[in-house]
Amino acid sequence: MRSFTSLRYAAMYALLGFGFTSTCWAQANPNQAQQANQQDAVKQNAAVNSRGVYTYNGINQTPWFNNPNIREHLQLSDNQFQQLNRNYGQAWNRYNQNLSGLDNSLEEQQRLQRQQELSRTFHNDFSQSVNDVVSEPTARQRYNQLHLQYRAYGAFNDPTVQQQLNLTPAQRQQFNQYDREWNRNMTTWHSDYPSNSAAVLKRFNESRAEYQQRVKSTLTPEQLNSWGELSGKPYNFAPDAYFYDGTTTKEKAAPALR
Repeated sequence: MRSFTSLRYAAMYALLGFGFTSTCWAQANPNQAQQANQQDAVKQNAAVNSRGVYTYNGINQTPWFNNPNIREHLQLSDNQFQQLNRNYGQAWNRYNQNLSGLDNSLEEQQRLQRQQELSRTFHNDFSQSVNDVVSEPTARQRYNQLHLQYRAYGAFNDPTVQQQLNLTPAQRQQFNQYDREWNRNMTTWHSDYPSNSAAVLKRFNESRAEYQQRVKSTLTPEQLNSWGELSGKPYNFAPDAYFYDGTTTKEKAAPALR
């Protein structure tokens, strides 16, 4: 029978050998290794419903302000960034838990409505916590502006935005339809991004450009002026603000939303 010491050394060498083999595999197969890391990142970002299906509703586990360029643009200090991350994580956990607890018997329309309610609750809860972290008025205003731009059509489902723009029932219904389409596409793109990022980014940027035309055709000139004041100067979001893989993307920034 082998001694305890010999077994311990055998286990140690096995672990070392596994680590060496894994490292060599990653070096020899950089594309596959990168793809595996991206797939892990997508899984970490996933919010799943009661059917175990990833559902995008404008909310990722990775905060939108986690992008280094956005963080710099907002001039967030280390303390502010860390506190926002903690608050965001707590709000996201509650959102994901509620989403996964949706009744499987809900009809499609009921499910969509409930998902939108959960999304609004998430944004409302986290927004209140932001006030305690980003208290300077100008900085808070810019944060709000970028957040509205980032949310795309989802911003027009916000009751405050609806009230300030005085959206008609027909306009609300139109934006709601656009938002459902956007979320369906984003659900697919999140899944496809690790294996086919170029195709996803092409379609994603096309949809961002399409967004601008849809907003202009849906809002009146007066409403467009009000929206411009609410959303502020357009910001070019890099794709990794939506499809985060743990690094800053070198891809072309998405068209600024207006």
